[in-house]
Amino acid sequence: MNKRPPEKLPDPWLFDSEALLRELDRWRELVLQIPATTDAVHFASNIAIDVLWNLRQHLRYLLHMHREGQRSFARQQAVQEPPARKGNEKIAAGSVVKMANFKA
Repeated sequence: MNKRPPEKLPDPWLFDSEALLRELDRWRELVLQIPATTDAVHFASNIAIDVLWNLRQHLRYLLHMHREGQRSFARQQAVQEPPARKGNEKIAAGSVVKMANFKA
């Protein structure tokens, strides 16, 4: 079995969630292509399709909740930012001295 050391594994925080959703859809399409020659194969395929669909929906929900949490955190940080800090930016911008190049 081909094993990867932990250093070679992808960073889970950088994993592309849209790629994961597309991969789940691809797996579901592959299961749909299994020929249902018997009732047992037909029912097993339907169970696998349902499991993949439910996994996709749960993952989408968790990604949505994570995104909303990130947005809420950003909004809270924007509200908590002290107003004096915004005024300092204007003062600092007004105190910039322009340098001129004079040719002799």
